[in-house]
Amino acid sequence: MTKPERYGAIAAIEAAHWNEQSSVKQRAVKVELRPPIQTTPADFHRLAGGPDREGMFGGFAGMAPTIGSVGIYVLRECEIRGLAFAYLDGRLVDQPDLIPGYVRHDVDRGQQPQLNPNLPVRKIEGLSVAFVSNAYQIYGHWLLDIIPRLWIAIEICGVDKSSNFIIPNGTPKFAVEIMRDYFEIPTSVNFDLDRENLLLEEVIVPSLPHNDHFFHLIMNEFVDWLLTHPKVVDTQTASTIFPNLIYVTRKKFRGVSTSYARSIANEEQVLELVESMGFTVLSPEDLAWHEQISIFSQARVIAGEDGSGLHNAIFSSPKSVVVCLNPANQVQVSIAALRGQQITVLCSSDADSPEMGREIDLDRLYRALQIAKNSTGIPTQPQQLARDDVVTNERDSITSRSKLNKIQTRSNPMQRLSNARHAVLLSSYVPETDVGLAVGDYYLDLLRRNFADCTVYVGVNTGSCERWRVMLAQSGLDIVVCEVPQNLSINSDVAGFQAALRTLRATRANHEFYWFGHTKGASHQRFENAEALRAVIEQNFWSRRTEVEARCEPTRHGAFPALPMPAAGPNEPVIAYLQSIFPSRYQPIGYVATYTFFGLTGIALRNFLGSADNRFFENNLLDGTGVSRYFFEGGFSWIADMAGFEPLLLHKNLDVSIGNSWLHGPCAPNEFSENQRRVAQMIEIWRSDRTNYDFQGWPVWVGDKIQLGQNLMTKNEFFSLHPKYKL
Repeated sequence: MTKPERYGAIAAIEAAHWNEQSSVKQRAVKVELRPPIQTTPADFHRLAGGPDREGMFGGFAGMAPTIGSVGIYVLRECEIRGLAFAYLDGRLVDQPDLIPGYVRHDVDRGQQPQLNPNLPVRKIEGLSVAFVSNAYQIYGHWLLDIIPRLWIAIEICGVDKSSNFIIPNGTPKFAVEIMRDYFEIPTSVNFDLDRENLLLEEVIVPSLPHNDHFFHLIMNEFVDWLLTHPKVVDTQTASTIFPNLIYVTRKKFRGVSTSYARSIANEEQVLELVESMGFTVLSPEDLAWHEQISIFSQARVIAGEDGSGLHNAIFSSPKSVVVCLNPANQVQVSIAALRGQQITVLCSSDADSPEMGREIDLDRLYRALQIAKNSTGIPTQPQQLARDDVVTNERDSITSRSKLNKIQTRSNPMQRLSNARHAVLLSSYVPETDVGLAVGDYYLDLLRRNFADCTVYVGVNTGSCERWRVMLAQSGLDIVVCEVPQNLSINSDVAGFQAALRTLRATRANHEFYWFGHTKGASHQRFENAEALRAVIEQNFWSRRTEVEARCEPTRHGAFPALPMPAAGPNEPVIAYLQSIFPSRYQPIGYVATYTFFGLTGIALRNFLGSADNRFFENNLLDGTGVSRYFFEGGFSWIADMAGFEPLLLHKNLDVSIGNSWLHGPCAPNEFSENQRRVAQMIEIWRSDRTNYDFQGWPVWVGDKIQLGQNLMTKNEFFSLHPKYKL
């Protein structure tokens, strides 16, 4: 079968408003009900020690694509072939909100045998609704693809329930019951998609509520509608006890599933483990739909095998945590992103061979479930320790004593789990000098004044004195000391930040804003050398918590640099390195967080920590990566841009001279207002096309020379070649 001819040109399908529908007589009209909207990344936690496949799902979690508008297509004299594939004059109506990419791929390869133009045609008069999508025998597709389309047609558009609702023969009983009980559809038009096509006088085809299962926010409206449906409310009212911890099993369903084979080789041990940890084992197919919705809406930790049953986590709250075993695709991660849930995926090493049975690593499953319970505040049993890397007595019957001993002797990176809203990552180098100790004391005082209620992760760089460690211990602050391992030691703030991030990933602390800074000036000969600059940074960064909380929108902003300025060039090595360790969809903007003071939102940073390759945390950053010792100043904060977030430009309080005449002018780092204007222009251009954005660079001072692109020139050489920048 050849690729079908498309009927999908923008000129062919016009937009209209629903209240104008009665007067619109075009052959094909899209009525837009909700505008396009950008999605948000998922709060993804990657547990150490798993196969590389888990990193792929971290990459999916980091994506934040813009989803097109949601609405309905009104088509006249339309032929329906197969599962709601609409044809006008023999041409397929091909739109991304009607046909997912993976289905389109099957269509183009001729793997949709029902799309036969030579079948007999049955004509249906009046208004019809075609809403049944791919894989109509599977509950998960009804939940995510089909029922939401029916809801859009009836509840959003107000389509008459006496219209012709087109469903295929063999529609599952549960689906028929949902249409009857939740939408009060009295009758439906059944058809045999293998033996006939339908010619509909007028048909409404609702949008899918997602683009390739990256969900539009209209899905949250759909979930809210179901949660307040009388059948669900009555169930919740009648029962006051619902389990907090749910494990979703496919054990009963496995023999009758029409999905590809999935099995767990050590399933009995898995069930024994989760039950010993207080989880209720649930087979959703045993329950009525209103019971499923009610139970999942109250659950706080939901674990289980990937599949339709676990997709019910879409009814769970944003405060819930999901642990997904052996995911087949990114759908569960996308559900977590939609609902604002934390998610961990655990893949078996043999996940590509499901027919052989996948063995679940019980140690990692235990740790993932324990972390999930801790993060929701569910108290552990008295004999359980608060450390996620120590296995308690409850597991002795599951894991051999030799394996227990091996786990118990592992080093424990966790010092504390903090839920303070803000956290500080301070890269420190404090030598045993008067200047170094004075700078250290300055930063401790600064933190007491601005972040006394927060956790401070202090990366202690090689060469720092023991007195600095004593000062940290006696500071009265919530300090987590993060020593730089010898193999990561770099004469730069890079090493301290890397050590703090390693600890942050291990502790999985949950903060909304992370403030990055370093002990500026501790290696100088005089305290006064950087005193004015420290004052500028404090007034324009460290003291701005109130502004950040008021203006920084986590669904829009990912970073808040203190003194942003355009980078010297496109920085191909930095981008290549970031893309090699961090799966991303977008290009970075190309700004420098001048002097290496910047902030990241919790979503942006946790997205990176959950999906970045282990090489970033385990290898020296200057060892063959192509990045320089200035990586955190001009590079690291780009992880937010690469996930689709834009930076928040903080209001500047003052503009003072740092004292050197060559720092003034169009490429000077202290030209705050001018640099901010340039970066704002860059953001505007990037916002219009994040994927193909191309930044060519701006002149930047590097010591007493000026860099533009890859060229480093003396001041005289630069202004001779580029007179437009002349002071």
